[in-house]
Amino acid sequence: MDKGQVVFHDISFVEATPRYAKGKSAKDKLTVRIELTDFSVYYTQGAAEAALANLKDGKSDVICDQGRLIKISRDKNGVVTREVLTKH
Repeated sequence: MDKGQVVFHDISFVEATPRYAKGKSAKDKLTVRIELTDFSVYYTQGAAEAALANLKDGKSDVICDQGRLIKISRDKNGVVTREVLTKH
């Protein structure tokens, strides 16, 4: 994977909620925001391996693995650790 390359994942589901403007003007009546309230991605083929291969000593990266966000770190001695960031 090239540096800075965007990785697109298949999305298993997306949940969004409309948020309507609260004002009384004509513009407010036509204004709506869409809030992303939940989503899930499960496609991770090769993502962890690619991130790890590009990870230099003393650096870290965050990946999505089976719907969980995981911080992978490589210390100055080359030891790799994984920390699950997603609590739910």
